[in-house]
This record gives sequence, C-alpha cells and structure tokens, in this order.
Amino acid sequence: MLVVALVAGAAGIVAGVPATALAYSVPLEGPVRLSPRQWRWHSVSGWRAVGPSVLTGVVAASVCARLPLSLVLPAFWLFAVGATALAIIDVRTFRLPHVLSGALAATFGVAMIAESLARQDGDSLITACAAGSGAFLLMLAVALILPGQLGLGDVSLAGVIAMSLGWIDLAMAARGLLIGTTIQALLAGVAFAIYAGDRRRRIAFGPALLTGWVAAVLLQGAPDW
Repeated sequence: MLVVALVAGAAGIVAGVPATALAYSVPLEGPVRLSPRQWRWHSVSGWRAVGPSVLTGVVAASVCARLPLSLVLPAFWLFAVGATALAIIDVRTFRLPHVLSGALAATFGVAMIAESLARQDGDSLITACAAGSGAFLLMLAVALILPGQLGLGDVSLAGVIAMSLGWIDLAMAARGLLIGTTIQALLAGVAFAIYAGDRRRRIAFGPALLTGWVAAVLLQGAPDW
C-alpha cells in the first residue's frame, strides 16, 4: 500500500496544478470556468502555486494510505485533490460552487454503484446515501432556521462529505461532520474575541468541513488489507 500512497501523492501534486489554478480563477459570483492557459502555472506563481499543490499531494497520499483498494478509492483520491482547491475557493470568495460539489458527488455515486455491483452487496451504498441525504437535510434545516449562518454550498459539501464517509462507516460520517463543526465553532469564537464581537465578520465553513473529512479518514482504525 506504500506504493499506492506514493503514486496517489505524486498524482495529487500533478493534479494540484490545475486544481490550484481553478481555485484562484473562481469569481466572486457567476459560472466557474477554467481557460486552457489556467491549466498551467501561468495563472498563479510562487508559493501560491507550489504550496497548495504540495499540500494536495500530501492529503491525497495520506487519505489513500488509510483506505483499502476498491473501485471507490479513485473517488476518494479525487475528493482529496479537490479539498485544497475548495478550501481556497471558499476563503477567497465565500462560495462553494455547486458544479464542483456536484461533480464530486456524481463521481462517488458512480464509483459506489460499480463497487456494489462488483461485491454484489448494496449495504454500503445504502448507508452512504442515507448519510449523505441526512447530512444534507440537517444542514439545510440549519441554513433555513438561521439565515446567513450557512450557505447552500456548505449544505451541498456537507452532504458529499457524509456520503463519502458513510460508505466506510456511518459513525465515521458523523465523526467527520462533528470534527468540522467543532473546528468552525472554535474559529468563530476566536474571531468573535479578536474582532470585539463584530458579527459582520464572516468565516468560511468549507475549510473546517474539509479538515473534518480528512481527519475522519486519518483517525480511523488501520484498514484490513
């Protein structure tokens, strides 16, 4: 599995180039587009480019090292690659484009269906869908009850996170979301103290949710190879 982790990490660094370019090209509003020029280093330079790409590789390698080989593993790798980009996008623009979350959800869906057919066992698929749907509806309810606290992009991302972790274990899905929301609460408390209770200060929720996803995967018990 060391070989798988090293390959995943190297591929993650390479994939981090367009992912980082995409992260810095997403506008404050409107459609997400990536021009051919932005697939190269030209749109970002220095540590703005190198740092996120290396981090992408580290996250991808770490996640793939903790998961067993399956048809769903490439979907986890892709999500790990997208995690850094989504975090940058949310910090920059306070948005999490639905087209990106939707693409990740679709990738997981196809991979999970394929693995379920290969196993001839749909229990994990059912659990993943239940976890994703439950998290989505819960976050949506919070967004509606407390307007301005959560964006619909946060709601969608939470659903994808719970879906992916739910494939492994329902408790892991809950753990990932709990870690993410706890991190966000701590950050909000620090920001509230620093800015003297200025409630207009916004804190992107995406990075905390994504950190919770990574932490949940890394903190699980050693996989049965």
